[in-house]
Amino acid sequence: MSSEISEKEKKLASGRTITNPQLLKELYKIFYKENYRHVRIITTIIGAAAIAAAVMMFGNNMPIPYILIALWIGLFMLIYPRNMYRTPYKRAKNEKGTMLFTFYDTYMKERTNGETKEYRYADMDKMIESPQYLYFFHTKRDVSVLEKSEICGNTAEGLIAVLKMRVNKYKVIK
Repeated sequence: MSSEISEKEKKLASGRTITNPQLLKELYKIFYKENYRHVRIITTIIGAAAIAAAVMMFGNNMPIPYILIALWIGLFMLIYPRNMYRTPYKRAKNEKGTMLFTFYDTYMKERTNGETKEYRYADMDKMIESPQYLYFFHTKRDVSVLEKSEICGNTAEGLIAVLKMRVNKYKVIK
């Protein structure tokens, strides 16, 4: 059935992305920021409470080890969730690959390492636009990245205007 759809639908544009360390770092930052938003809120609250407890302990002349433990926990809870992306990024930063995209009226095709996948816009979780890239969250865990400067057959603005109407959620980040 997908081959029937492919032949009937009008091609809107195509594009490609060649992975590089800068792209992968931005991808991991956005992925973790989007998928762990609630965790970051909760750990920020816990971290602030632990730091406040450390200050109160200091004011009540509690032993220094207790104050330092509360302070360490608070700082860890504030800092680590904002840097969680670094570990997987370090493992993946040297990976090389090319993703080729073709956009049609109701779906997109992605070809990576000889494997072709089709994704319907209506089934997509969300689409995020940054100054350089378009991120397609097919699910919460499956993300594709398109470099805006590599779009051909249409302008980036034209393709984005069409996709905005077809995806469930659209977000612009700076």
